[in-house]
Amino acid sequence: MLPVTPVHLLRGLPDETDEALFELGRRIRRAAEHRWTSFSRPDHAALVMVLEQFIVQNQIPLQFSKRQENESWADQLSSLLKQVDLYKEELRLTRAEQDIADLVERRGQSGDAGLPFGHALLNREDKTWLRKKLNQVRVLVDASSLPGRQRNALYSRISNLFNELEKDLTRSDPFVAFSVDLALCVENMRDLGPPAMNQFKDVLRTIMRRRVEQEAEQAFGHGTVAPFPKAAEA
Repeated sequence: MLPVTPVHLLRGLPDETDEALFELGRRIRRAAEHRWTSFSRPDHAALVMVLEQFIVQNQIPLQFSKRQENESWADQLSSLLKQVDLYKEELRLTRAEQDIADLVERRGQSGDAGLPFGHALLNREDKTWLRKKLNQVRVLVDASSLPGRQRNALYSRISNLFNELEKDLTRSDPFVAFSVDLALCVENMRDLGPPAMNQFKDVLRTIMRRRVEQEAEQAFGHGTVAPFPKAAEA
């Protein structure tokens, strides 16, 4: 097998910096997987240095720790590639949230004045119950084994949801977006993942039910959705 060199790894990377990082990580992982048992200490060290240098030179906001004296280069490479994966996941979530925000803004611009779309009208009892549920989710996140960056990102999003509950009309889109965030973290939360997801499903179910009632009120003049007509019998 031909040796893996920095030239092979860096040749033909995408022009966009983040996409180039993800492709470089894929190439390094593939090289390591194909030759893992035969890689020597210098091989691992070279792969780590290539990836770290690329991150630093391109000023990519990805935090990584330097290798400890008792840590092998293979372990350092595995840890660094995991950080690249986490960065990719966070970037995807950020872009998804921005897409949702843009969609909400376009809907607001095209909708009728005074009739907000995608909002839930919550009463005091709803808000009290939802705060308790959100706090239970936060407790489970805090007790989980999530990496610090993921845990802090979920904390920030949960705080935003608490703030959203304080409004007269609560937007449903941030809650939908958080359900995606949480679902992507469930596996890393291990045994605490499913309970956290179940708690938040209760939150989302209540928000969406109140949203349907709000929009039914606007459309039909009452807070229930008109039933579908029965199909005519043949």
